[in-house]
Amino acid sequence: MKRIFILWMIAVGFAACSTTKETQLVILSTNDMHAHIDDYAKVAAFVSQEQKAHPGRVVVLSGGDLFSGNPVVDHCDRPGKGYPIIDLMNRVGYRASAVGNHEFDYGQRVLSERIRQARFPFLCANMHVGEGAEIRQPEPSTVIRVGRLRLGIISGIQVEAISGRLIPSSHPGRLAGLTFTEPVEELTKLRDMRKRCDVFLALNHMGVEEDKKLAERMPELDLIVGGHSHTRLDTGIVVNGVLITQAGEYLQYVGRTELTLRGRKVVARRNRLIPVASMTAEDAEVKAAIKKFYDESPLNEVIGRVTARIEGKEGLGNLVTDAEAAMNGADFAFQNAGGIRIGALEPGDMTAKMVYEMDPFGNEVNVVELTPAEMRDLINAGALDLIIDTVEAGATSGEARSWWVSYLAQKANAAGVELADLAITPAQVAEVVGLVKEGKLTNKLARAAVDGVLDGEGTVAEVIKARGLEVVRDDAAIEKAVDEALAANPDIVEKIRGGNAKAGGAIVGAVMKATRGKADPALVNKLIAEKTK
Repeated sequence: MKRIFILWMIAVGFAACSTTKETQLVILSTNDMHAHIDDYAKVAAFVSQEQKAHPGRVVVLSGGDLFSGNPVVDHCDRPGKGYPIIDLMNRVGYRASAVGNHEFDYGQRVLSERIRQARFPFLCANMHVGEGAEIRQPEPSTVIRVGRLRLGIISGIQVEAISGRLIPSSHPGRLAGLTFTEPVEELTKLRDMRKRCDVFLALNHMGVEEDKKLAERMPELDLIVGGHSHTRLDTGIVVNGVLITQAGEYLQYVGRTELTLRGRKVVARRNRLIPVASMTAEDAEVKAAIKKFYDESPLNEVIGRVTARIEGKEGLGNLVTDAEAAMNGADFAFQNAGGIRIGALEPGDMTAKMVYEMDPFGNEVNVVELTPAEMRDLINAGALDLIIDTVEAGATSGEARSWWVSYLAQKANAAGVELADLAITPAQVAEVVGLVKEGKLTNKLARAAVDGVLDGEGTVAEVIKARGLEVVRDDAAIEKAVDEALAANPDIVEKIRGGNAKAGGAIVGAVMKATRGKADPALVNKLIAEKTK
């Protein structure tokens, strides 16, 4: 009898396992929308259809970069920039969004207002808010309920080294008080969240290549919903058992991922992109809201007429630069090709809105005066693009020009190579410029750091550390060197006291020689002034 009882229990157990109920979870996703709201009524209707077909089992997520692309959104004055896209996302019912690099385009204060307006959280694990910031610390993760399922979400933003800082692709001036760390490293620290969730995913604005790296490090993830690289993954890709999806750009597609769970385990995944152009139904309420945003915009004013089709970054870029040159009395102008965000202008009336659509980022026009000879040297040295890239990385045009046209051009000539073939990038040059501005390097030490990078000794930071190049901060040691230089040069001291301030240069030179060029020049000059009163 005992043997029969055991067999019966095994059979019952097998039957129970075989009938475990399966659950479907539908995740709808957008990324890099860049304020393209024209078809949002279609997206809203599509989401409603999915919710009716799968009640209580649909989640809508955003991979970031909500702003900068539609002037009606970007220049909304009531209640403020970016308001329309958040309003529409609230209407659709988004549950979470990654923080994109273009979220900072309006400044931190405006972003903070839009975050407060949103009925969903903005997530970012590798952004850290400090003193001087105007934004609250975002949560690194969240757990949301979808029916009986617990959906765990973590999120990171891309970073790059600019002027000695890891920051997203945004102007450093908009990131005051914020520090950023390497996203993959931060996200891997959150892997224990897997234990508290039925479904575990990353909602990132890192680009598809970084998403691949994360998948290699975190096989615990069921899904990565990505953004930033504007990649269209029609059916997604699988890396290390992790499904990665990204829905292109400008709200041309909605990502649809269906996860099948048996118990707490995802057993099947299907992913595809739904073209928004193929959606026929429109949500009437959302359509009316979009119309109101457009009707109330002052940018509908006709300011000119397009007489022939203008297309491509070259044609549109020429139009923008010709206008910039004419408005500023310049001989010619330059435009970052990446700033042109439409494909063509068609013949017909031209509105202010269309101008902003071409280049939506609100960048300032910098006017630089050069002699014909200086311009000739720039072009002949092949330095123009390098200078532009260095300025985009945070340096001023003068700083970039002085490095590439003088010091680095000499290095290229000595090595017998083209300037662009030197083993240093515009971003690294901008990083060195930033360290000089911060007083961490003197000009002499900066050249030594650049030499080390050119010689293949590593990154700027690695060269500075290995060569011991950072400016001396030991005030006592510097003061001692100043005292010794003053004592050794009494005739120069008398000249300084007699009103010849330029004579102090010899004292500065002596101090720099004594400290091997590592003394802070500002401190040296301050001490000389104090001691020669």
